Amino acid sequence: MHRIISRRTLVAICIFALFHLNPLSGAAQKTVTQDAGGGMKEELLYDAAGQIVETRTIAADGKLLTKNLFEFKPGFSTAQQKMVSYWPDGASIKSVSHENYDQTANFLGEEIEVFDQAGKHTGGHKLVHNPLNGVYKCWHWESSTQRYKTIACPAGEDSGAPPQPLPPLTYDQASKMVSEARQKAAVDAKVARIERKSPIHPSSNPSPTEIAVILPARLHHGEHVSGSVVSGPAQYAQYEGMPDLMVVRIATPSNGTDAPFSLADWKIELPGANPQDALGSFSFQVPAGGSGFNITLRDSSHAVNAVVRAIKINAASATPKTSGAFQATPLCIKSSVCVIGGRFDGDSSHIFASFEGEPAPILAASATTAHIGVPDTIRSGMQHLLLVQAPKLIAFPVCIAELTIGS
Repeated sequence: MHRIISRRTLVAICIFALFHLNPLSGAAQKTVTQDAGGGMKEELLYDAAGQIVETRTIAADGKLLTKNLFEFKPGFSTAQQKMVSYWPDGASIKSVSHENYDQTANFLGEEIEVFDQAGKHTGGHKLVHNPLNGVYKCWHWESSTQRYKTIACPAGEDSGAPPQPLPPLTYDQASKMVSEARQKAAVDAKVARIERKSPIHPSSNPSPTEIAVILPARLHHGEHVSGSVVSGPAQYAQYEGMPDLMVVRIATPSNGTDAPFSLADWKIELPGANPQDALGSFSFQVPAGGSGFNITLRDSSHAVNAVVRAIKINAASATPKTSGAFQATPLCIKSSVCVIGGRFDGDSSHIFASFEGEPAPILAASATTAHIGVPDTIRSGMQHLLLVQAPKLIAFPVCIAELTIGS
């Protein structure tokens, strides 16, 4: 089910910059409607290049609940975003959030405005950061005076203390954290492959399980890229609608037994590559020509069970160039994605990431970007995102925040 999300609690400790969203760069060319659960539906609007420029969540009564707008600037790896939520009448705006990013996917700012049903501005905040000198500035909206008031940038919920910088991290310390994370990742992978639940009774719901293939949203002819397969809406719903990721839903057929579905039984087949395990990440080279290609998911224990999906190549140009300088998004949301821009070879098996000693999955990767999954089990606050691409070991100071459900 689509949720109306508000930023509070630990988002308050993650101070990032502020710029207003510019108008969308292109009109929608295609609209796709899909079920959002609970009688709701979601509309995805695409531009001529096949990129999502707007999403709308519609209530069961046909009223508009939320609208997200995405602007794709030339040369930018991340879209600028505007998110609008509405009161139950579907017309009165409840809140508006503006988010901007720079060319390497770093946040350049956020402003949140909250309104009552009569249209009065009742709350909100601004957070501004100068990435050149690291200076932060914050404002809070005072409803009584109808103006923003400068406040000390908080370091935590209900705290007025300034954010505390991370202590310096030595190479040895970073190496030790990575080693610890690799050990945990190896254990997790082993458990995922051998863990099998007890057979369920046939009277239980044996309907096909839905999975999703995650890929970079913009695929270029001849580029080496990586993706991943996740099982169940609870694992992939948070990635849908992200402009930099392509989420391909697949309803897997039943294997005809009482055994529960397991990705460990499946292989993914891609053009120009040998079959790869669906459990975890995979990599392949985008075909050098054509407008698209097929991916096949096949049950290795029942080869007749196979699902084929067509993937569209939205960016027909050659692989984009990059300066090679690595930069990470300074704000990472739990259960979401942290983006690292830089020079990669597109093979996620050559990349390892962790939030200090906790391993983080590589959801998708291209020649210019790695999309790192942010586990919901890691601690909140400032910590280091560690990236290993041999022989390089790079530590990025990031702020880990979480989103809470707003009414």
